[in-house]
Amino acid sequence: MKEFTKEKGITLIALVITIIVMLILVAVTISVAINGGLFKKANEASKQMQIEADREELQAAVLDSINDNGDIILSDVYGNLQDKTKWSRDLEVQNKFIATHGNGDVNQFIVNVYENGGFAVTYVPETSNTGSGTGNQTAA
Repeated sequence: MKEFTKEKGITLIALVITIIVMLILVAVTISVAINGGLFKKANEASKQMQIEADREELQAAVLDSINDNGDIILSDVYGNLQDKTKWSRDLEVQNKFIATHGNGDVNQFIVNVYENGGFAVTYVPETSNTGSGTGNQTAA
């Protein structure tokens, strides 16, 4: 007499069902990523991170511009910036600093110095002015 052994394995039907379920999951994931604004949110988070990094760099330069009397010398701030290739100053507004990045993003900041020796670095959101630009800029 011949013995029959039961072989264990995946049937073709089980494999097809698994592939269909995985394709459905991939379609749902892609749909949520595109329609749910996942990429837009990631780009916004990246821009916000870049703004905060620029703000920190400018704050460090302002701190380095404090003289022996404890006064902040705004004219020294640009010289104390680490990456001078991306920074410029607005000639019309002496306390305005502009960071231009290789990807085309431009971040503008105003440095306010207070009488008590404190200061604030404020981000100025871009406005959609057409034609006027950001004023006269200089790298020094």
